[in-house]
Amino acid sequence: SHKAQLLGLIAEYVRSLPEHAAQVRIQQLKAEIDEIHFSWSGPTTEKSAVSYRIQGPSLIIEYACQLFIPERPFDHIHTIYRDPSNEYGHRFMNPSTRD
Repeated sequence: SHKAQLLGLIAEYVRSLPEHAAQVRIQQLKAEIDEIHFSWSGPTTEKSAVSYRIQGPSLIIEYACQLFIPERPFDHIHTIYRDPSNEYGHRFMNPSTRD
C-alpha cells in the first residue's frame, strides 16, 4: 500500500537515530500515518532534479536534488529531517515534557 511505502521511506531517515530511539520513533509515526502527507515536485524520469516533502504533526522531511552538472545529477543533494513537536530537542532537555 502507499502508506507502507511512505513509512518505508520515512524509516530510511529515522534509521539515523540510535536503534532504540528509531524503534520508538517509527511506532510514533505509524500512529500518525493518516496525518502524514507526501508531495513531489519535478519530473519522474531518471536523472532529473526533483524534490519531495513529507509532513505530519511531528515530522518534516525534505529532499532536493539540484541539477548543476547534467552528467552527474545527484552530486548536489539537500535533505532535512525535523520533528517540529520537539524543536531544538526541547523534550530531551526538559524531563517534564518527555513522552
